[in-house]
Order: sequence, then C-alpha cells, then structure tokens
Amino acid sequence: MYSAEIEERNETNVPIARLGDVEIVFLHSKTIEEAKSDWIRRAKRVNYDNLIVKFSQQNFCSEELLEKFVQLPYDKKFVFTYKPYVNISSSVYFKRFEKSE
Repeated sequence: MYSAEIEERNETNVPIARLGDVEIVFLHSKTIEEAKSDWIRRAKRVNYDNLIVKFSQQNFCSEELLEKFVQLPYDKKFVFTYKPYVNISSSVYFKRFEKSE
C-alpha cells in the first residue's frame, strides 16, 4: 500500500483513509476530522449519472493497473501517463512527466 511508502519516507503529515482496498490520501487536509468533514460534504454533491473517472500513473502504478483501469465500466474516464501507450485507450500522455524505468 502507498501509505507504507509515505510512512517509510516519514511524510505522515496528511490523513490517509481506506475505502475497502482503496487508499485515499487527503493532501489538502490537516487533520482526520477535516478530511472526514470534507469527504462527507463532497460526497453529497456526486452526480452518479455523470461521473468522470481520473487516474494518474504514479505511486507504483503498473501497466497491469492501467489495463485494469481501461476495463472499468465508465464512459468518461482518462489516465495521465508518463509515456505513450497505444494499448491504453483512455491514456493522456504528458511528455514533461516522462521518466525512465
């Protein structure tokens, strides 16, 4: 889990929550209470009939995860990648984020 990496780097100054097997890092919250309050407030505004799903190739994201993302049952989805992928239909490549593997 990414939280272990954050803890190993001693960057535990942000709340981290788990929703099933998904980790949510609250980068803009200072406390657990603030993160929870923000989550509840924002969750009320979600329009499930008009979701846009976004993913980024970072934090241990493998090509296997990118392929699983493509299979998600959402019409409006995209993933920011650091290299071009012909086989990842919803990828948006950013050359400036390119890195060597």
